[in-house]
Amino acid sequence: MADLNQLGLPRGVFASVTGHPLANFDFKTPEDLRTAVANAVDKKRETLRGLMDDIARLQSIRNMVTPVNLLPHELLAMVFAYATADGDTCVQLIGITHVCHLWRHTALNSAALWTRIAVNDPLAIATFLERAKSLPVSLSVTLCRPPVVSTVRLIASETHRLRSLRVRVPAEIALEIVTNRLKVAAPMLEEFCIEKLDPKWGRWAAPDAADAERSLRTLDMPSLRSLSLRGVPLLYIPQGPNSLRELTLHRRIPPPDTLLQLLKDSPALEKLCVGGTFEFDTLLDREAVALRQLKSFHLSTFPPQGIANLLGSLVLPRDVKVAINAPLDIDHDFENIFVTFPPAPQTVGLACFRDLRRLELCWDVDTLDLRAYRGADDFTEPALHIAASHLGPYPGNCFLANWAFDTSQVETVVLCGNSWRERGVERAVARTLWAPMFDRLPALKTLRLMCIGQKTLEEFIASFLVGPNPHLETIEVVNARPGRVFWDRLHLMLTMRGSRRPEGSIKRVELYDVGEGPDWDPDYIAVIKVHKGVEVVWDLD
Repeated sequence: MADLNQLGLPRGVFASVTGHPLANFDFKTPEDLRTAVANAVDKKRETLRGLMDDIARLQSIRNMVTPVNLLPHELLAMVFAYATADGDTCVQLIGITHVCHLWRHTALNSAALWTRIAVNDPLAIATFLERAKSLPVSLSVTLCRPPVVSTVRLIASETHRLRSLRVRVPAEIALEIVTNRLKVAAPMLEEFCIEKLDPKWGRWAAPDAADAERSLRTLDMPSLRSLSLRGVPLLYIPQGPNSLRELTLHRRIPPPDTLLQLLKDSPALEKLCVGGTFEFDTLLDREAVALRQLKSFHLSTFPPQGIANLLGSLVLPRDVKVAINAPLDIDHDFENIFVTFPPAPQTVGLACFRDLRRLELCWDVDTLDLRAYRGADDFTEPALHIAASHLGPYPGNCFLANWAFDTSQVETVVLCGNSWRERGVERAVARTLWAPMFDRLPALKTLRLMCIGQKTLEEFIASFLVGPNPHLETIEVVNARPGRVFWDRLHLMLTMRGSRRPEGSIKRVELYDVGEGPDWDPDYIAVIKVHKGVEVVWDLD
């Protein structure tokens, strides 16, 4: 009886939820109430499932009459293609197939949507290949999921339809598993990239002597336009004339004769990237190779003599953009980047640069940085960029003067030193290095000095009090702390070379963040403008 008395509140709640009066239920025990509750829950869930089905059917009707779904299937597929053109195409496509039956049917029957494959799971690769039907495909995969061998076999079996193939091999996977199975014909392949990913620990081993021999295999890739080999044996270098437009060789570079022959056989080459150790001392017979279509050339090799000898073997077009990254050892200098063995003719390498207008020379605690632009006011990518890393670099020959390219039309020169206030002690540049620089700049109009140390400024200003630069108009000093000697010599130079003087040309001096500056008050600055023809702009802030 006590159990029945405890059922008063639960019975009331049950009746209010089910909507049935209490008289319809005869609960003798708590077990009777639990059984009735379970049955009521099942009925409610069945009702809920029915309602959800009704909602889904109503939504499908709404989806069918939405404007986008009234489009013909061909146009809807074009919308899908546009929506998945950027970003993670695979994830977007999978999302599209889970929107509604119409979208799924349209996507699965549009083979062109599935031709760009960027997944790593073997089953997903097979699914995409199947949905792409027989169309050419572009495949990008990182072999990070087992079974690796079956994945490579799957890729190799589809090479006849591959238009683009990018394969990344983690450090822990044997490279031969990939290379030995991908040496097959690929008649449609236009872009091929294979990369051995960097190990977390350790260093890359140098290429063995057998690499050169194994690289001479001839593969049937007549349509190949872009080839990128990063840290892999040189198995895929084509023999004979080819149609390559882009070539990247990173970490493993073939011997000089093999590389030069490859470049000679690639007359349509537009982009060339070479990085790694280059055997410069084996280049004894020099034959200049003309790359007349080249637009971009990036070179990052060691030692610098390798850079010099490779540049000394190439004839580059005038509109090419060149970027050189040269790690220098303790016994190397900047000029080692340009001194070739045997001597190179004057028409090769950087001799193609003949219309430069601005030159920037920056030296810091560990880098010598040279940038040359074809426009005086061009602040985009330089036509020529040379960055040489070194322990305690010192600007000298071929950096401040005696350049390996023509500077006869340079109008603006920017000099940026290592005398930042937080960097510490200045390494002064001797006066003997400045005079040859001005001899090579007959068209100089604007000279900008930034972060130059006090002693270097004094040596610098003394080197061109007269100078061979008849067109020099503007001198700018920025973020420096010149001393009394500099200001006295600058005043003397303005007296001798101000625009009011016979054959004088200097019209403007700009001073920004120069500390106390010269002891020129506003009245004397006005005198300088009237009598010397030089306007002095001094930012006292």
